[in-house]
Amino acid sequence: MIDRCLSNWIPQITKGASLPYELDVYCMISFFIAIKTQVGNNVRTVPPIETFLPQYSKELLQNAEMDILYELNWHLMYPTPLSIVRDLLSLLPLHWEFDPNKDAFANYLMDVYLEVRNMAELATLSYSCSMFSSTTVALATVMSAIQSLNSVLLFQKDPVQLFREAVATHLGALGISCDAKEVHDCYMRISALTSCKYQNLKPSSVENDQNHVPVTP
Repeated sequence: MIDRCLSNWIPQITKGASLPYELDVYCMISFFIAIKTQVGNNVRTVPPIETFLPQYSKELLQNAEMDILYELNWHLMYPTPLSIVRDLLSLLPLHWEFDPNKDAFANYLMDVYLEVRNMAELATLSYSCSMFSSTTVALATVMSAIQSLNSVLLFQKDPVQLFREAVATHLGALGISCDAKEVHDCYMRISALTSCKYQNLKPSSVENDQNHVPVTP
């Protein structure tokens, strides 16, 4: 929320303008908005925001919250596992040195994406996966989908290991890793869920998803 809000003012900041509010106001109000919209862990009681920012008036904090909400267009929900998957898959052509426009690899990405979508639906419906973050579910579903497709003819190396390397190379500095314990636990649970029957994709649904196939940034 902080990044999205501040990015709206980047053009003005680069021209010498200042932020409408101090950075601590943005950080704390974004945190409180997240709590109120249940983004993150549940919290039983939270003191008023002015308790943490006593140097600002209550009116200023209220105005800042409204301004932030309008800057975000009230789009407050956290990213879904599937939206993160699209970003993760966009790393693969770059890291695996494949041309994303080649039919074989483009078809492979589509197969992975559609398989991930089914697995993400199963994970969403399963209480056993509800404890994991969206990023964890995204990493686990991609690994599980790649493993289930087993496209050994397309790669000289294990594609799951290639995906691990891509994540480590491009996202390791952010603390995102396929080797984290929670990712392994989620992967095992999702792999177990795939033995269950799930709803088949409708042709129109597949066609609509063609517009969301990840591409190289």
